[in-house]
Amino acid sequence: MGLQTYKSKRKLEQTPEPTGGKPTGASLQFVIQKHQASHLHYDFRLEIRGILKSWAVPKGPSLDPKVKRLAMLVEDHPFDYKDFEGVIPEGNYGAGTVIVWDQGTYAPAEKNGTKSDHEKILTKQFYNGKMHLTLHGKKIKGNFFLVRAPQRGETSWLLIKEKDDFARTTDITLKNKSVVSNKTIEQVQKDPAAKKWKSNRKAYSAIPKTTPSLSVRGKRAAMPKVVKPMLCTLTREPLNDDRYIYEMKWDGYRIISFVNGRTVKLHSRNGLNYTDKYPLIVGALMQIPHKMVLDGEVVVPDKQGYPDFNALQLYNGGQEVIWYYLFDIIWLDGYDLTELPLTERKEILKNLLGETEVLKFSESFNDGSALYQQMLERNLEGIVAKKKDSIYQEGVRNDDWLKTPTRKRQEFVVGGWAES
Repeated sequence: MGLQTYKSKRKLEQTPEPTGGKPTGASLQFVIQKHQASHLHYDFRLEIRGILKSWAVPKGPSLDPKVKRLAMLVEDHPFDYKDFEGVIPEGNYGAGTVIVWDQGTYAPAEKNGTKSDHEKILTKQFYNGKMHLTLHGKKIKGNFFLVRAPQRGETSWLLIKEKDDFARTTDITLKNKSVVSNKTIEQVQKDPAAKKWKSNRKAYSAIPKTTPSLSVRGKRAAMPKVVKPMLCTLTREPLNDDRYIYEMKWDGYRIISFVNGRTVKLHSRNGLNYTDKYPLIVGALMQIPHKMVLDGEVVVPDKQGYPDFNALQLYNGGQEVIWYYLFDIIWLDGYDLTELPLTERKEILKNLLGETEVLKFSESFNDGSALYQQMLERNLEGIVAKKKDSIYQEGVRNDDWLKTPTRKRQEFVVGGWAES
């Protein structure tokens, strides 16, 4: 659940749009912004883990339990976006007027605990596709369900009022004034002092969804449900062979990611489901408009930016910095890429990722000895050598991929273990 899509769509040096902000209160906050753009709609935003999960509700919320409102999941927004009220000038994405129609605090329904406890519950509910919320707003109060409706499309959810003391059959959207300025959307539009900005935000659908040459080089195939990662053979000394490229050996957890529209699954090298463990990574992958299967390593950096395995083991799914270093792509948009040479797969992967806060492209180098020496000097894990023309061979360990650790191996008696 990152902000990379939001930021990538804006020239922040040219606009006062919010870029972040940190929550300080003891309770989670929500906002509903009424937005008169090309079509009138209401943006329903929930604070979760420092950002605003956001849905566009075309007809606005209803207090009638018999009414199901369509809510379209859109990109995450920065926390301080909740306070925006003003005008987006013509020529910019979403041109029109925005008011803060309602705001307040919220929590998981019938759940006690701290704010952190609530965020863990809500994150799990979000990825399970059914959220049960209690809202304490100025207009909207009581319990609501927010339920994924995949039969209506990948990003479709339903916002439904639960039957309780706050349920009504009257149309709550008739209360048409901002809870901040007490102005209607028409009054804000005509106000010369209303906040304005310029933005170069692109529509989500405008992001390229095809990769040229795949129809020539790739092989048509359904998305695999399970992938056994290709493995490395241990070597004692680093290579410096022109047939290979060289990468850092990341000190983290090997993770295969399956991205199918708005459904993302993370599997460990042994096939265990790690999806709930890394919500920030799941959120970041959801922003890429491609169906794909990726191979990489999850790491948590220390203060110097180097992988810290102990910190990774203690990671609890919060807002601490976490990175997913991606070094291979196995399947993309209906094509099996495993028979392509490694260098071509990495080029496709690099073009897909771009610049993000959570997802990182694992760069490769031509001088294995020099890279190994740098790893030694920094006391890092080691290097991996990969043949440039190697295909991706599931579960295979051979000389195509070689690993050279910098640290001496030690032998222990194993009394027990847990799979990962």
